[in-house]
Amino acid sequence: KNHNIILPQYIGNLEQENKWLNENKHLTIGEIREELLNSHDSFCKFMFSELEGTYLETRFDKIFNETIDKVFKGEIKRLIINIPVGMGKTARGVIAFVARGFAINPRSRFLNISYDNTLVLLNSAMIRDFIQTPNFKMIFGDVELKNDTTAKGMWKTTKGGALRATSSGGSSTGYRAGNIGIKGFSGAMIIDDPLKPDDANSKVKMEYINNRYENTFKSRLAKEDIPIIVIMQRIHPLDFTNHLITKYGKEFHHLIIPALVESDNINTEGTLIPHKLDKGAIWEERLSEEDLLRERDLNPSYFYSQLQQEPTLNGG
Repeated sequence: KNHNIILPQYIGNLEQENKWLNENKHLTIGEIREELLNSHDSFCKFMFSELEGTYLETRFDKIFNETIDKVFKGEIKRLIINIPVGMGKTARGVIAFVARGFAINPRSRFLNISYDNTLVLLNSAMIRDFIQTPNFKMIFGDVELKNDTTAKGMWKTTKGGALRATSSGGSSTGYRAGNIGIKGFSGAMIIDDPLKPDDANSKVKMEYINNRYENTFKSRLAKEDIPIIVIMQRIHPLDFTNHLITKYGKEFHHLIIPALVESDNINTEGTLIPHKLDKGAIWEERLSEEDLLRERDLNPSYFYSQLQQEPTLNGG
Protein backbone atom coordinates (compact mmCIF):
# COMPACT_ATOMS: atom_id res chain seq x y z
CA LYS A 1 0.00 0.00 0.00
CA ASN A 2 2.96 2.33 0.59
CA HIS A 3 4.94 1.53 -2.56
CA ASN A 4 4.55 5.03 -4.08
CA ILE A 5 5.65 6.86 -0.93
CA ILE A 6 9.09 8.49 -0.98
CA LEU A 7 11.06 7.06 1.94
CA PRO A 8 11.53 10.29 3.97
CA GLN A 9 7.73 10.57 4.27
CA TYR A 10 7.77 7.19 6.02
CA ILE A 11 10.95 7.55 7.98
CA GLY A 12 9.26 8.92 11.10
CA ASN A 13 7.60 5.55 11.64
CA LEU A 14 10.87 3.63 11.73
CA GLU A 15 12.47 2.52 14.97
CA GLN A 16 15.98 2.07 13.60
CA GLU A 17 18.13 4.02 11.18
CA ASN A 18 19.45 2.05 8.23
CA LYS A 19 22.55 3.31 6.39
CA TRP A 20 21.62 1.74 3.05
CA LEU A 21 18.07 3.09 3.18
CA ASN A 22 19.36 6.57 3.99
CA GLU A 23 21.65 6.42 0.96
CA ASN A 24 18.63 5.56 -1.20
CA LYS A 25 16.03 7.82 0.42
CA HIS A 26 15.32 9.52 -2.92
CA LEU A 27 13.57 6.31 -4.07
CA THR A 28 10.01 5.26 -3.44
CA ILE A 29 9.41 2.24 -1.24
CA GLY A 30 8.31 0.36 -4.37
CA GLU A 31 11.59 1.18 -6.12
CA ILE A 32 13.57 0.10 -3.05
CA ARG A 33 11.63 -3.16 -2.98
CA GLU A 34 12.44 -3.86 -6.64
CA GLU A 35 16.13 -3.11 -6.10
CA LEU A 36 16.34 -5.47 -3.13
CA LEU A 37 14.43 -8.22 -4.93
CA ASN A 38 16.74 -8.05 -7.95
CA SER A 39 20.18 -7.44 -6.42
CA HIS A 40 21.87 -9.60 -3.79
CA ASP A 41 24.54 -6.95 -3.42
CA SER A 42 21.95 -4.34 -2.42
CA PHE A 43 20.08 -6.83 -0.26
CA CYS A 44 23.23 -7.71 1.70
CA LYS A 45 24.01 -4.02 2.28
CA PHE A 46 20.44 -3.46 3.46
CA MET A 47 20.64 -6.49 5.77
CA PHE A 48 24.04 -5.62 7.27
CA SER A 49 22.84 -2.04 7.83
CA GLU A 50 19.72 -3.35 9.54
CA LEU A 51 21.44 -5.89 11.79
CA GLU A 52 24.78 -4.19 12.44
CA GLY A 53 24.16 -0.51 11.71
CA THR A 54 26.56 -0.43 8.74
CA TYR A 55 28.22 -2.64 6.14
CA LEU A 56 31.80 -3.28 5.07
CA GLU A 57 32.48 -3.92 1.40
CA THR A 58 35.07 -6.48 0.32
CA ARG A 59 36.79 -7.12 -2.99
CA PHE A 60 34.86 -10.36 -3.50
CA ASP A 61 31.37 -8.96 -2.86
CA LYS A 62 30.65 -8.43 -6.56
CA ILE A 63 31.44 -11.95 -7.79
CA PHE A 64 29.87 -13.64 -4.74
CA ASN A 65 26.62 -11.69 -5.01
CA GLU A 66 26.38 -11.88 -8.80
CA THR A 67 26.71 -15.66 -8.55
CA ILE A 68 23.90 -15.81 -5.97
CA ASP A 69 21.75 -13.66 -8.28
CA LYS A 70 22.08 -16.36 -10.95
CA VAL A 71 20.67 -18.93 -8.51
CA PHE A 72 17.57 -16.80 -7.92
CA LYS A 73 17.16 -16.29 -11.68
CA GLY A 74 17.31 -20.04 -12.29
CA GLU A 75 20.55 -19.85 -14.28
CA ILE A 76 22.43 -21.97 -11.71
CA LYS A 77 20.83 -25.02 -10.07
CA ARG A 78 23.91 -26.58 -8.45
CA LEU A 79 26.57 -24.35 -6.91
CA ILE A 80 29.72 -24.79 -4.84
CA ILE A 81 31.39 -21.75 -3.28
CA ASN A 82 34.77 -22.34 -1.64
CA ILE A 83 35.77 -19.38 0.51
CA PRO A 84 37.90 -18.94 3.67
CA VAL A 85 36.36 -18.93 7.12
CA GLY A 86 35.56 -15.54 8.66
CA MET A 87 34.70 -13.84 5.38
CA GLY A 88 30.96 -13.52 5.99
CA LYS A 89 30.00 -16.48 3.82
CA THR A 90 27.17 -17.55 6.15
CA ALA A 91 25.78 -14.02 6.40
CA ARG A 92 25.71 -13.60 2.62
CA GLY A 93 25.05 -17.16 1.53
CA VAL A 94 22.61 -18.33 4.21
CA ILE A 95 21.01 -15.50 6.21
CA ALA A 96 20.69 -12.99 3.36
CA PHE A 97 19.89 -15.74 0.84
CA VAL A 98 16.98 -17.17 2.83
CA ALA A 99 15.58 -13.76 3.81
CA ARG A 100 15.69 -12.56 0.20
CA GLY A 101 14.17 -15.84 -0.93
CA PHE A 102 11.18 -15.26 1.35
CA ALA A 103 10.90 -11.69 0.01
CA ILE A 104 10.84 -13.01 -3.56
CA ASN A 105 8.38 -15.78 -2.71
CA PRO A 106 6.89 -16.09 0.80
CA ARG A 107 5.95 -19.69 -0.09
CA SER A 108 9.63 -20.69 -0.42
CA ARG A 109 10.85 -23.67 1.58
CA PHE A 110 14.48 -23.88 2.69
CA LEU A 111 16.64 -26.60 4.21
CA ASN A 112 19.85 -25.34 5.90
CA ILE A 113 22.44 -27.97 6.85
CA SER A 114 25.76 -27.52 8.70
CA TYR A 115 28.06 -29.62 10.86
CA ASP A 116 27.21 -27.50 13.91
CA ASN A 117 23.62 -27.72 15.12
CA THR A 118 24.13 -24.65 17.32
CA LEU A 119 25.24 -22.67 14.28
CA VAL A 120 22.25 -23.54 12.10
CA LEU A 121 19.86 -22.72 14.94
CA LEU A 122 21.59 -19.37 15.41
CA ASN A 123 21.30 -18.67 11.68
CA SER A 124 17.63 -19.60 11.80
CA ALA A 125 17.01 -17.21 14.70
CA MET A 126 18.85 -14.37 12.91
CA ILE A 127 16.80 -14.84 9.73
CA ARG A 128 13.58 -14.87 11.70
CA ASP A 129 14.56 -11.77 13.68
CA PHE A 130 15.64 -9.93 10.52
CA ILE A 131 12.39 -10.46 8.61
CA GLN A 132 10.49 -9.14 11.63
CA THR A 133 12.38 -5.83 11.81
CA PRO A 134 10.32 -2.68 11.06
CA ASN A 135 12.30 -1.85 7.92
CA PHE A 136 11.91 -5.33 6.43
CA LYS A 137 8.19 -5.28 7.18
CA MET A 138 7.87 -1.83 5.65
CA ILE A 139 9.30 -3.08 2.36
CA PHE A 140 8.14 -6.71 2.32
CA GLY A 141 4.87 -6.62 4.22
CA ASP A 142 3.64 -9.86 2.65
CA VAL A 143 6.27 -11.91 4.53
CA GLU A 144 4.66 -12.83 7.85
CA LEU A 145 5.48 -15.62 10.28
CA LYS A 146 2.92 -18.02 11.68
CA ASN A 147 2.44 -17.41 15.38
CA ASP A 148 2.30 -21.12 16.20
CA THR A 149 5.85 -21.89 14.96
CA THR A 150 8.43 -20.61 17.42
CA ALA A 151 11.05 -23.38 17.29
CA LYS A 152 14.41 -22.17 15.96
CA GLY A 153 14.92 -25.35 13.97
CA MET A 154 11.60 -25.18 12.12
CA TRP A 155 9.27 -22.25 11.45
CA LYS A 156 6.78 -21.24 8.77
CA THR A 157 5.32 -18.21 7.00
CA THR A 158 1.61 -17.52 6.74
CA LYS A 159 1.86 -18.24 2.98
CA GLY A 160 3.13 -21.80 3.46
CA GLY A 161 6.86 -21.13 3.26
CA ALA A 162 9.21 -22.64 5.83
CA LEU A 163 12.79 -22.98 7.06
CA ARG A 164 14.20 -26.22 8.44
CA ALA A 165 17.63 -25.97 10.08
CA THR A 166 19.51 -29.13 11.04
CA SER A 167 22.99 -30.53 11.53
CA SER A 168 24.73 -32.72 8.93
CA GLY A 169 23.89 -35.80 10.98
CA GLY A 170 20.43 -34.61 12.04
CA SER A 171 17.04 -35.67 10.78
CA SER A 172 14.97 -33.86 8.15
CA THR A 173 12.44 -36.64 7.69
CA GLY A 174 9.17 -35.45 6.19
CA TYR A 175 10.57 -32.11 5.01
CA ARG A 176 11.66 -31.08 1.52
CA ALA A 177 13.27 -27.96 0.13
CA GLY A 178 11.36 -26.11 -2.57
CA ASN A 179 7.82 -26.46 -3.86
CA ILE A 180 6.50 -28.75 -6.58
CA GLY A 181 3.64 -26.60 -7.78
CA ILE A 182 5.44 -23.25 -8.12
CA LYS A 183 7.16 -21.89 -11.22
CA GLY A 184 10.23 -19.79 -10.60
CA PHE A 185 12.13 -19.64 -7.33
CA SER A 186 10.51 -21.65 -4.53
CA GLY A 187 13.34 -22.39 -2.09
CA ALA A 188 16.67 -24.22 -1.88
CA MET A 189 18.92 -26.58 0.05
CA ILE A 190 21.92 -24.79 1.55
CA ILE A 191 24.80 -26.88 2.88
CA ASP A 192 27.12 -24.64 4.88
CA ASP A 193 30.39 -26.27 6.02
CA PRO A 194 29.14 -29.87 6.36
CA LEU A 195 32.44 -30.85 8.02
CA LYS A 196 34.45 -29.08 10.70
CA PRO A 197 38.20 -28.56 10.17
CA ASP A 198 38.98 -31.08 12.93
CA ASP A 199 37.54 -33.78 10.66
CA ALA A 200 40.08 -33.07 7.91
CA ASN A 201 42.09 -36.21 8.61
CA SER A 202 39.16 -38.50 9.31
CA LYS A 203 38.39 -40.56 6.24
CA VAL A 204 35.44 -42.09 8.07
CA LYS A 205 33.78 -38.72 8.74
CA MET A 206 34.38 -37.45 5.21
CA GLU A 207 32.87 -40.58 3.72
CA TYR A 208 29.95 -40.28 6.14
CA ILE A 209 29.06 -36.82 4.76
CA ASN A 210 29.49 -37.99 1.17
CA ASN A 211 27.12 -40.88 1.86
CA ARG A 212 24.65 -38.58 3.65
CA TYR A 213 24.47 -36.48 0.51
CA GLU A 214 23.87 -39.48 -1.72
CA ASN A 215 21.41 -41.30 0.55
CA THR A 216 19.65 -38.49 2.42
CA PHE A 217 20.32 -34.90 1.36
CA LYS A 218 19.46 -35.36 -2.34
CA SER A 219 16.11 -36.92 -1.46
CA ARG A 220 15.15 -33.81 0.49
CA LEU A 221 14.32 -31.82 -2.67
CA ALA A 222 10.69 -31.31 -3.66
CA LYS A 223 11.77 -31.68 -7.30
CA GLU A 224 15.03 -32.17 -9.14
CA ASP A 225 15.56 -28.56 -10.27
CA ILE A 226 15.41 -27.06 -6.77
CA PRO A 227 18.81 -25.36 -6.20
CA ILE A 228 21.50 -26.93 -4.04
CA ILE A 229 24.13 -24.51 -2.71
CA VAL A 230 27.26 -25.76 -0.98
CA ILE A 231 29.31 -23.08 0.80
CA MET A 232 32.41 -24.37 2.53
CA GLN A 233 36.07 -23.93 3.23
CA ARG A 234 38.26 -26.69 1.82
CA ILE A 235 39.78 -28.92 4.48
CA HIS A 236 41.24 -31.89 2.55
CA PRO A 237 41.88 -32.99 -1.05
CA LEU A 238 39.19 -35.67 -0.63
CA ASP A 239 36.57 -33.55 1.16
CA PHE A 240 32.92 -32.96 0.21
CA THR A 241 33.77 -30.48 -2.55
CA ASN A 242 36.03 -33.06 -4.16
CA HIS A 243 33.27 -35.68 -3.94
CA LEU A 244 30.78 -33.45 -5.75
CA ILE A 245 33.19 -32.26 -8.45
CA THR A 246 34.54 -35.76 -9.06
CA LYS A 247 31.15 -37.47 -9.23
CA TYR A 248 28.95 -34.79 -10.80
CA GLY A 249 31.45 -32.76 -12.82
CA LYS A 250 29.83 -30.01 -14.88
CA GLU A 251 26.52 -30.33 -13.04
CA PHE A 252 27.98 -28.09 -10.31
CA HIS A 253 29.07 -24.53 -11.00
CA HIS A 254 32.16 -23.82 -8.90
CA LEU A 255 33.31 -20.48 -7.48
CA ILE A 256 36.69 -20.47 -5.71
CA ILE A 257 37.63 -17.38 -3.68
CA PRO A 258 41.16 -17.63 -2.21
CA ALA A 259 42.26 -15.45 0.71
CA LEU A 260 45.32 -14.38 -1.31
CA VAL A 261 44.88 -13.98 -5.06
CA GLU A 262 48.16 -15.04 -6.63
CA SER A 263 47.09 -15.73 -10.21
CA ASP A 264 44.25 -15.19 -12.65
CA ASN A 265 41.27 -17.52 -12.49
CA ILE A 266 40.15 -17.92 -16.11
CA ASN A 267 37.29 -20.19 -17.07
CA THR A 268 38.69 -22.21 -19.96
CA GLU A 269 36.21 -25.08 -19.77
CA GLY A 270 33.59 -26.65 -17.55
CA THR A 271 31.67 -24.67 -14.97
CA LEU A 272 34.48 -23.00 -12.99
CA ILE A 273 33.36 -19.42 -12.36
CA PRO A 274 36.20 -16.89 -12.86
CA HIS A 275 36.56 -14.68 -9.79
CA LYS A 276 38.10 -11.79 -11.80
CA LEU A 277 39.95 -10.51 -8.73
CA ASP A 278 43.19 -8.55 -8.81
CA LYS A 279 46.20 -10.03 -7.05
CA GLY A 280 46.53 -9.50 -3.31
CA ALA A 281 44.51 -10.14 -0.14
CA ILE A 282 40.78 -10.28 -0.81
CA TRP A 283 39.95 -8.51 2.47
CA GLU A 284 42.99 -6.67 3.76
CA GLU A 285 41.23 -5.50 6.94
CA ARG A 286 40.40 -9.10 7.85
CA LEU A 287 43.61 -10.87 6.79
CA SER A 288 46.46 -8.78 5.41
CA GLU A 289 48.79 -10.01 2.71
CA GLU A 290 51.60 -9.96 5.24
CA ASP A 291 49.63 -12.20 7.60
CA LEU A 292 48.74 -14.58 4.80
CA LEU A 293 52.33 -14.94 3.62
CA ARG A 294 53.36 -15.66 7.19
CA GLU A 295 50.76 -18.43 7.38
CA ARG A 296 52.06 -19.86 4.11
CA ASP A 297 55.53 -20.17 5.61
CA LEU A 298 54.54 -21.38 9.08
CA ASN A 299 51.50 -23.51 8.34
CA PRO A 300 51.33 -24.45 4.64
CA SER A 301 48.68 -27.15 5.12
CA TYR A 302 46.25 -24.67 6.70
CA PHE A 303 47.19 -21.95 4.21
CA TYR A 304 46.55 -23.98 1.07
CA SER A 305 43.39 -25.69 2.30
CA GLN A 306 41.32 -23.37 4.48
CA LEU A 307 42.69 -20.09 3.14
CA GLN A 308 43.51 -20.75 -0.53
CA GLN A 309 40.90 -23.46 -1.18
CA GLU A 310 43.56 -25.63 -2.82
CA PRO A 311 44.12 -28.41 -0.26
CA THR A 312 47.22 -30.54 -0.52
CA LEU A 313 48.48 -33.47 1.51
CA ASN A 314 50.66 -32.14 4.33
CA GLY A 315 51.07 -28.83 2.54
CA GLY A 316 53.07 -30.51 -0.21
